[in-house]
Amino acid sequence: MRSWNLSLALSLLLAAAPLAGQGWRSGADVDVVRQAATNRSLRDADAGLAGWQARARGLLRFAAVIDHGNGPVERVIRADELELEVYGEAPSRSKQVITAWRDTTFQPTSIVYHRDHLGIVANDFGTTIRLGEGDEVRDVPHPLSPRGLDWYQFLAGDTLRIASGAGTIRVIRVAIRPRDPEQAGVIGTMLLDIDRATLVRLEFTFTRASYRDPTVASIEVLLESALHGQSHWLPRRQAIAIHRAAAIIALPLSTVIRADWVIDDYRLGISHPPDRFAGATIDGLRRPGGNADWSRWSERLAAAPLEDDELDAVTSRAREMVAANLLDGMPSLRLLADGGVSNLLSVNRVQGATVGAGVRIALPLASEIALRGAVGTGDGSVTGGARLSRELNGLRVGIEGASEIRDVHQWQRRSRVSNSLHTAMSGEDAGDWLRVRDAAVFVEPNSGLVRRISMGHQSTESVAARFTSLDGSREVNPGFAARDSWLARVRLGQGPVAVDLEGGSGDDTRWLRVVAGATGGGPWRTRWRLDGGWGSRMLPADRSFAIGGAGLLTGTVPRSVSGTRLLRAEVELPIAVDLPLPLWNAPLASSIRPFVAAAIAGGRVPGSPWGSSTGVRPSIGIRFDLWGPLVRVELGWAPRDRGWGVSGDAHPYWWPLL
Repeated sequence: MRSWNLSLALSLLLAAAPLAGQGWRSGADVDVVRQAATNRSLRDADAGLAGWQARARGLLRFAAVIDHGNGPVERVIRADELELEVYGEAPSRSKQVITAWRDTTFQPTSIVYHRDHLGIVANDFGTTIRLGEGDEVRDVPHPLSPRGLDWYQFLAGDTLRIASGAGTIRVIRVAIRPRDPEQAGVIGTMLLDIDRATLVRLEFTFTRASYRDPTVASIEVLLESALHGQSHWLPRRQAIAIHRAAAIIALPLSTVIRADWVIDDYRLGISHPPDRFAGATIDGLRRPGGNADWSRWSERLAAAPLEDDELDAVTSRAREMVAANLLDGMPSLRLLADGGVSNLLSVNRVQGATVGAGVRIALPLASEIALRGAVGTGDGSVTGGARLSRELNGLRVGIEGASEIRDVHQWQRRSRVSNSLHTAMSGEDAGDWLRVRDAAVFVEPNSGLVRRISMGHQSTESVAARFTSLDGSREVNPGFAARDSWLARVRLGQGPVAVDLEGGSGDDTRWLRVVAGATGGGPWRTRWRLDGGWGSRMLPADRSFAIGGAGLLTGTVPRSVSGTRLLRAEVELPIAVDLPLPLWNAPLASSIRPFVAAAIAGGRVPGSPWGSSTGVRPSIGIRFDLWGPLVRVELGWAPRDRGWGVSGDAHPYWWPLL
């Protein structure tokens, strides 16, 4: 237990201790760094550590990460649990044998891991750092290698005394960055045991020049050791996260492979058989199998948790040392589809089939410009927008402007792809559209409760429906009073809670508007969701609220619950089942979810095309989240409306991508 007390203290030191010292210097000019590098070169000749053995237990997760507008949301696609025997011997030899491995697949995937993703870093990488068998990172100098002493700059910080079972340990924090951040190298922080001149903890990310795979956006690494026998620091806890995205097109989708490891059960001073280190460095099982005490595995990993924000902080601290654009592995020029594939092709009742394109260009000084445009084939309209931003002291600041056709509704009831299909086939468009021209300045903090602040000017005007669906129908698009106004907006969000604040001022009106949403769990494994909106008395009609219909309040008439104030609540009970997916060779996690939902609205809106509603409007039904889930099917009945509704769509998690 004392090792993890030490881990906590080291984490607090990294988070809180300010860097001091006399400026950035080469490793040869910092005594403790120079001595640590020398000791590291000599450590494998230590007879007391000539042979050793340990056991490693790890959790490897492959996940999709989608930006829902209130920060990224991660969904695990596959999880692998591994148990390894780890052997080491001078000089610099190591061997890992996978003895037990089980995997769980939550979404269809064909991922094949690099072999080194299935093992630990047994010797601090050696003189050069290599990941993904050299496909991701290769030949990056280690900071404590002979070459690294001159390749990097070091900044010594404060010293901390930590009481542990091994006595009092003095550690010093040292920041690391390449002399030339345009070259391959690591940027991070190490903690050194001053008295033993030995590496205790190393955390870092890479410069963009380090990445050999154009799909790698960033990699974070954390290696932490524990003291054995009063003299030897050996691996204790490790984590590596590899973030990827499409190299050609910028979508609100990325993936992450994250490995978390605990290494213990050490035996020191043992003699290995002559053939111990023959063959592959990571040997053993080539596919899931073997037997392990998985309950003990889980207990060990749970006893030494590595919180997500520990790795997140690695990049945050790196941004304090170099410009943010030097840490981004993505290509400088990418096609832009940050609103999903519907940015490229969509259908609505106003523009008809709309073809769009965009581009994102990374500029010097951590700046970028995004340009987008679209042409509606139904009305011949040309729309577009531009955004110029720069990373500055933990904030992204910029200006943006657009002339676009936008849906006025706050809450989606179906994905944009599904809505395009409904509109094309039957003319049943879930959106109500408005032409908007606006320009604003904005600030987006990289972390914290405040997600975005913007101020700007906006003008709006109504647009008419121009599209005739395949069945010959053409729905009318509602009209809204034109307005010309100044807007201030603040978006707040952390975890499952999000709040949007808006203040507007026009020639003859002023208003306030608040939108909030929250999700959580209740008794008996139930899940709940609350969505609400409030607007002041002079709220413009296009800023008021309207919901109803399949997807939001199944069984009710679309847009039948409306007003300047609206509250919607829902409770569901997930019942897990495994269902086979056609053409997939194994069942995938699915769920049956009985639900009860209700909404109430109030407040009259002059000029509203939806009128006003009174009383509570309930909906009772059942939804099926299938295969991961990838798909949602919903059936519901509205007792007050005496209406039934059914809908099928992609699961809402994937909607930003669509």
